[in-house]
Amino acid sequence: MAPLSEANKVFCLTHSSEDGSKVYEGFADPEWAFKFVTYGGFSLSAILDGALQFQSEAAHPDPIHLSSQFLQAVAPGVFIVRIRPIQAEKHFANLTAELWQKENLKITCQLIFTNFGASSKSPTPTLPEAQSTVHPLPTHPSQAPISDRLSVPNFYKRYSWATESSTAERNPSMAKEGRTPEGMAWGAWIELHEKPDVPMSASWIPFFIDMTETTRELLPKDVMGGVRWWPPSTSIVIEFKCRLPLPSQYAPHTLGVFTWERHLKDGLWNNSSEIWSAPSALADSNAEVDEQWREKMACVAVATQVVSTERVNVQTQYEDQVHSIHVEQAKL
Repeated sequence: MAPLSEANKVFCLTHSSEDGSKVYEGFADPEWAFKFVTYGGFSLSAILDGALQFQSEAAHPDPIHLSSQFLQAVAPGVFIVRIRPIQAEKHFANLTAELWQKENLKITCQLIFTNFGASSKSPTPTLPEAQSTVHPLPTHPSQAPISDRLSVPNFYKRYSWATESSTAERNPSMAKEGRTPEGMAWGAWIELHEKPDVPMSASWIPFFIDMTETTRELLPKDVMGGVRWWPPSTSIVIEFKCRLPLPSQYAPHTLGVFTWERHLKDGLWNNSSEIWSAPSALADSNAEVDEQWREKMACVAVATQVVSTERVNVQTQYEDQVHSIHVEQAKL
């Protein structure tokens, strides 16, 4: 059992001189699971860790795009990540990545890397300050009350969060009124429990994106049939906006998440998320609150996510595998 910065690490096994591909091995600890299935944000985090290693000495070290498709659930245990370069040009490098487990393809990814540190000679359009987007969360993290954590994910001790009260107050009325073009909103400050000297990695971003609390739980009970549901991801697309770790004026392990959730059809939901920097850690009593802190924050990533709806008992097929891992760990 380890924090995300250690648990998501993969290690290179082989390197092909023919196509330049590499194979990495990782281990999905049962702690990083949603009951009996490995958390989707963790699986993507491990894939991205391998891709970052793959590109670490290349001219394009920074991820700018990740498009993923979840084909099968990843069970706790050993997995491999296969990464193959497609092409590398002046500004971008394209890769494909696959997560395999017991000869079964579980997740496919297409990635684009760039260099956020390279200067661009082409002009870029800018907006007047008054029209620029500000941080979507109105409450400073140092002043946000810590919220109860979700108890279903096994990793609930690995993070803290403060959910945004303004969205929490707005959603119940939207759920009762029925259809709206906006859907339902959710926001929170999320902080990973890491050692102080551990820098934030781009590989953490999928975790933050997939941590969105399902607002469908606010729907009337007769709509959801009184059944507990599991929201597995079908696909996640991430656009990275800057290099990580962030400069020292931002909190090292805390990010703000804001999401719109819309029901499409037959239990499919579409989530649109923004990930923003934080001016301080959660409940930091020593933080100085700048009145214009929202204007000074940076958007780290934006994402879209398609989520399906399954009964929680679907996961029981992986229960024996999780139990066997716990037995082996107890022997160590």
